[in-house]
Amino acid sequence: MSYEEDVEGALITKQRLKAALHYAVGKKCEEIGKKLNVEFSKQVIFALTECTFKQSGKSIYYCLLHIIP
Repeated sequence: MSYEEDVEGALITKQRLKAALHYAVGKKCEEIGKKLNVEFSKQVIFALTECTFKQSGKSIYYCLLHIIP
């Protein structure tokens, strides 16, 4: 594989992970919203997804620093 193919594959994987996370956050917001009788806007769900993705990315990065020499 070339470098460009590796980068493209990583971007596709990142997009898929972010889409899955967005779906999960949306479902959780829906569940909580029903209990509290509130509705979360798309902007709130997007913001929660972005914050979660960035924070989890940092955690994965620091974890990999300990695994990969």
